Amino acid sequence: MTIEEMIKKAHETATANPGYSYNSEVLESVCRAGYEGLPDQFIAAQKGTQTVTIDKARGVMVIADNGVEIQAVPLTEELKDNAVILDACRQSRRGW
Repeated sequence: MTIEEMIKKAHETATANPGYSYNSEVLESVCRAGYEGLPDQFIAAQKGTQTVTIDKARGVMVIADNGVEIQAVPLTEELKDNAVILDACRQSRRGW
């Protein structure tokens, strides 16, 4: 995915939630920094007793609250792009 495609998809994702407010400059900046600009082992999601992190060396990691690794999925280019879009939406969020 090109940077422009990533920015477009991030804008679509950010505006898909009614009432969502976001800073488009931050969103675009994160997308332009790309995968290399993401922090290592950043938390992508938390639900119940599981945390999903992006570990640049090992991939998408699903970890239980007790620290036990449940699943690791190798990173593809598509997953890397989606991680950037997710982080761009997260960082650019202003509130509801």
